[in-house]
Amino acid sequence: MEQVVTNSTPDYRFNIPWQVNAGLLLGTICVAFSMSLLLRRKFFVGGVLFVLAALIGAFRIMIFLITDPKRRRAACNRMVNSIQWTGAEQVLDVGCGNGLVLFAAAKRLKDGVGKAVGIDIWMEMAGRQNAETLMRNAEIEGVANRVELREADAHQLPFSDASFDVVFASLSLHHAGDKTTRRQVVSEMKRVLKPGGTIVIYDLFAITSSVAQVLRELGMNNIQHLNTSLLRILRALDTV
Repeated sequence: MEQVVTNSTPDYRFNIPWQVNAGLLLGTICVAFSMSLLLRRKFFVGGVLFVLAALIGAFRIMIFLITDPKRRRAACNRMVNSIQWTGAEQVLDVGCGNGLVLFAAAKRLKDGVGKAVGIDIWMEMAGRQNAETLMRNAEIEGVANRVELREADAHQLPFSDASFDVVFASLSLHHAGDKTTRRQVVSEMKRVLKPGGTIVIYDLFAITSSVAQVLRELGMNNIQHLNTSLLRILRALDTV
């Protein structure tokens, strides 16, 4: 029997840390000061502040795109719908947060057959999500009996080789560190993937492009982007 919590709504919000909000406020202040300085013909300092304000403005746009609930839900649906489910899959969600993608996948599984495993370390700067909210969401969504939670570092996954049919990573790889450490995470995702399995990643275009290159180097050549925007969905099939 699925466990259902009535009169409740799951919480999948990204809560922006105060440090980020402070930086965005700084951008607004820089705009005002830069315009004032430029009007007074103080072009060097005014120009520097204007460039800083422009960079912070671009960052603000990126934050909006990442945190927008409708965009995240649409991406989640497209990720999950890209898999041809049988219900018996073993699924891993790397950086599962509050469980948006994890639970959407778990709903495609059959009780006692399929399993969805989520790992995370819940960093403060990664949306302030947490294990308690994730487990509450699992109860609300009625999938707690199909889900397993592990607090684990994606750089060294605590699973045997070829353990999962599907591996997801949604808006988590840009928190994995520099290009070298991110490669280590992607290599681990490939290591735990079963032959014939699928990796699906949703992240910034620059991230998914570099990940595609790593996966090709690891022997996965059936790779495609499922959409075209700043945030892209990459699907890689391990054809056998």
